[in-house]
Amino acid sequence: MSERNLMTSWLKRRLPFDRQTHLNDLSATPRWLRQRLSPVIQFYSSYRNIGNFTPVLGIQNMLGGATDVWDIHRVPVDWDEVHRHHRVAIIGGAGLLHADFEAFWQDFDRHCKLPFVIWGIGVCLPANEQAQGVSREVTRRVFAEALLANVRDRLTLLHYGLREDT
Repeated sequence: MSERNLMTSWLKRRLPFDRQTHLNDLSATPRWLRQRLSPVIQFYSSYRNIGNFTPVLGIQNMLGGATDVWDIHRVPVDWDEVHRHHRVAIIGGAGLLHADFEAFWQDFDRHCKLPFVIWGIGVCLPANEQAQGVSREVTRRVFAEALLANVRDRLTLLHYGLREDT
């Protein structure tokens, strides 16, 4: 068998057959069926593409295990559930400061009582859109309360007027 065929066979055995990734997404499960795996809840953007899935896995790898996750497209968050079963929150990976997520950030700002970390997120500023990311006011309030916050790029730092050591 050629090296190319060996590599193709190896990859096919390791990638999901249904082309979907599977995370313990509490937002996609009715409350009475939810099974919590972790005291950590990770807020992320839909796992249906590799650009959002990879940061979730990277964060879980750094923590040494799987976290429960909540897709931030599903707002409002079930804060009773989150506060009852989790001790810390992570908002992490991908372009989570895109204007589409304004409702999540406002909901998070008003309701989250857990200590939290912001890890590796960024703003998306497509040239053909009028939206300029999540509002600076809510972003500043949330970042000020974070135990630790870092963003993925200089564009995000400059857009929100954040310090390099944020």
